[in-house]
Amino acid sequence: MNVAAMLSNILGRVDLSGFAIGFSAHDKVRNFIISMMLLIYQPF
Repeated sequence: MNVAAMLSNILGRVDLSGFAIGFSAHDKVRNFIISMMLLIYQPF
């Protein structure tokens, strides 16, 4: 089996899974940052 093709396949899967994890974690990270800002600034 061609090593370059195998390495390219593995890197493609890692890149795609990293994108999916980052996309799904975006809302959770954003909500965490907003809640920390509300705790610090206490606008209410």
